[in-house]
Amino acid sequence: MLSDYLCPINNASFRFPSNVSFGYRLAAQPLRLLQEVIVVSNDGTEPTAQSARCALPALSVLAANACVSRITQVNPFSQPEDIVPVARFIGDNRERPLAVQHALRQAFYQRWKSLSLGRHDWLAEAVSLERVLAGQSCKTVAEAHGIPDRSVLMHRLNMLAVDGEAGARVYAGECCYAVAENYGIESDSFAFNALQKCAVMGRAGERVRNGESCLQVAEDHGICMLYESMDMLEMIAVNACAGERVRNGESCRLVAREHGISPLFSAMCELENIAVKTVAGARVRQGEPCYRVAWEQGIHHCHSAMHFLEMIAVDTFGAQRVRNGECCALVAQSLGISLVGDAVKVLAALEMASVGAAKRPRLR
Repeated sequence: MLSDYLCPINNASFRFPSNVSFGYRLAAQPLRLLQEVIVVSNDGTEPTAQSARCALPALSVLAANACVSRITQVNPFSQPEDIVPVARFIGDNRERPLAVQHALRQAFYQRWKSLSLGRHDWLAEAVSLERVLAGQSCKTVAEAHGIPDRSVLMHRLNMLAVDGEAGARVYAGECCYAVAENYGIESDSFAFNALQKCAVMGRAGERVRNGESCLQVAEDHGICMLYESMDMLEMIAVNACAGERVRNGESCRLVAREHGISPLFSAMCELENIAVKTVAGARVRQGEPCYRVAWEQGIHHCHSAMHFLEMIAVDTFGAQRVRNGECCALVAQSLGISLVGDAVKVLAALEMASVGAAKRPRLR
């Protein structure tokens, strides 16, 4: 199962849940019966399990159906305590053969798998949660129990699947769209966004960390370009191979193209900021004009990166030259600083301060 790992976005420790235990289980241990009923009687079981089920003694099945029919008629199951005698009836008598216990659980499942919310709210909700935990489709379960598509309970079912088998499958490398369809998760839902994040935290993120293109990985794993998970995937590239290439002097534009990083989103800005903090900044400190360095290092999408680059020129050469009496516009042009940006405003303010200081009368 999935365990602790370092988040590829911020290197923080995170635990991806290997299973989920909701409060209604912890608050009432006899409800474990529901878990056992759904697991034993899962509609999606393998053929071998189905054949074993068919091999149960016919009399045991008939007797179990009769018992369960009587029990469900006289018991309202309107609160968790109502399940206690049923759990005791099935599990406490160890002398009862396993085949009989299995038949009883199967009979309860057949009775409960179509309970509607309108008639048995608590029990229908509990059974629906257990069915999804057992790997059944959220959509199938919702239809069986009359759960509305956009309801809070439907969202809970979807997130339960994401935190369980569905999330584990995309984490291991399966396509998000295929898994979502299998588990009845809509592609425009919050749960689908969470499912894509599981993919990024798993095999998809590992591939990008090893140098593969974000675009190709996103296509293979069913990660949508417009979702938050794509930003996460691109940031993994920036924090790994792509960022290292920029630190070594390669153009941000070239690196972004080869690693499938969009020039329109935050990962591109982060690449350009890395260039400014390393090679590009060092070149400007040595006296090269900002516009030439920016062009050769592929810095042109992020306004903040260009501002920081120009401010390096201001702090290194520009401020002192203006204080020495040179025109701020001529200084900006010689350093490759834009005449419409914030850096030239800093130079202009220094010039005004210098001129004002020169005009003040001096006290003798």
